[in-house]
Amino acid sequence: MDDKKEPKFWKGDAVAGFVYGMFGGLFVGILNIAFLHVWHLGLIVWIVVWLTVGTQPKFKDKRTPEQIKDDDSKFWNHVHEENEKDKEEKALKAQRPVVQNITINEQPKKKYKRHAPKCPKCKSHDIQVLDNRRKAFSLGKAAIGGVIYGGIGTIVGFAGKRGKKYDAICMQCGKKFKIKF
Repeated sequence: MDDKKEPKFWKGDAVAGFVYGMFGGLFVGILNIAFLHVWHLGLIVWIVVWLTVGTQPKFKDKRTPEQIKDDDSKFWNHVHEENEKDKEEKALKAQRPVVQNITINEQPKKKYKRHAPKCPKCKSHDIQVLDNRRKAFSLGKAAIGGVIYGGIGTIVGFAGKRGKKYDAICMQCGKKFKIKF
C-alpha cells in the first residue's frame, strides 16, 4: 500500500501553476495598464491560473521519480559540459595574440556658407566671437538730449548702440582679429 497520502486540494502542479499564473498575470496586468484599467485584473488572473493548474489533476507531472532524477542529471551534465567548453574557449583566446585593426575615419569637412566668417591668416572657419563692445558714452547724444529734455536728457548719452564689428579669435592658429556681421 502506498504510504504517501494523496493531497486533498493541490492535486495538480502548484509550483508550475504559481509560475504560469505569475507570468500570465504580469502580461495581463501590462495590457490592463495600457488599455483596460480594470482594478487588480493581473492579480485576479494570477490567482485563477495558479488555482486552476494547482488543483486540476490533469496538470500533474506524470513522470516517475526515477525519470525526474534522470532528467535532472541530464540537464546538469549538459550545463557542466557547456561550462567546460566555455573555459576551454577562454583559455584558447588567452593564448592567442590579439591583433587590433585600427582604422582612421576622417570626418567629412563641414560645408560653410559663402560669406561665413573665417580667419584671415589660416582661412579656418573655426573661430570664436569674443565680444561686441558698446560705446561707453556719446557726447553728441548727451548734448542733444540735454538741450531737448534738460538735465535728464543727458542720460541719453549713455545709451550707446552696439557696433557692427566683433572681436574674434581663430581656434586653429590663435590669431585675434575683427569680423563684421
